[in-house]
Amino acid sequence: GFQYYTFKVMNTPLHCLLLQTPGELLEGEKDFLRLGYAVEAFPSRQDASCLNDAEPEELLLLHAYAPGWRHGDLPEVRSRRASLARMLADLRWQKEDFLIFGESDAVPLVEAATLRAALEKELNAHPETHLLRLFHHKVHSPNDPRKVVASLRFSAFQPGRERSKASLYVSGLHAFVVPSVHRKKVADVFCHTPLPPDRALELAAARGTLNIRIAESNLFYQKPRTQRTQAVSESDTPESSIAICLVVRHLENLDRLLSLFMAQPYGNYHVFAAVKGMTADN
Repeated sequence: GFQYYTFKVMNTPLHCLLLQTPGELLEGEKDFLRLGYAVEAFPSRQDASCLNDAEPEELLLLHAYAPGWRHGDLPEVRSRRASLARMLADLRWQKEDFLIFGESDAVPLVEAATLRAALEKELNAHPETHLLRLFHHKVHSPNDPRKVVASLRFSAFQPGRERSKASLYVSGLHAFVVPSVHRKKVADVFCHTPLPPDRALELAAARGTLNIRIAESNLFYQKPRTQRTQAVSESDTPESSIAICLVVRHLENLDRLLSLFMAQPYGNYHVFAAVKGMTADN
């Protein structure tokens, strides 16, 4: 019942579809083109009508994989979940199994031909795979490409792995591959689970709903944002503010939660965070 991926044409470029919110640039566009990729922006939209949030909140609370589950209710996160689901459902790419989905700050470290050969080999060896993640942890600077190519291997994703500021094993979705036959299944996870997308995938992997394999080294990294040109409307003034209250049970989660919140496109709003649930010393 498994699908096997056999392709004889090796010179077909790897296409990359990158989620882009208003005001963002495709930070790694020159690197994509230099390394042989075809890259295209996919505009993010605020429309979240495709989300049904069928996963009951009481079930989410039972899982250690969703400690910050209420973060999934933020409009920015709902918009991102919906936009990712629409990316996966885009009919233009239904015949392309090796399409790379990502975000506008993604930058490749491996030549397209090398990565394509590795993806074909991996999916033929593990045809049960629903999603291949092309980065191991969150980084904002490139690795040595020679070492990346030398260790271009994948392994089974381990849900619930310990996280820290120095090693964010689960953070973002800036480069991943979903074979066309599995895209609806992955999109359904985004639509049904009211969690940030990376946490929704981790929960699905923990339950056995999705089979995820992860690169053993970072084949992509996240380039720091260099420009935001989001228009400011009359109602979106510098005096507007958003208050965020974080209820933190474990101190080691604070850096991760703050980075997730501050990475959202708040536009021209002033954002401040109040932390509850910690001792004065902490």
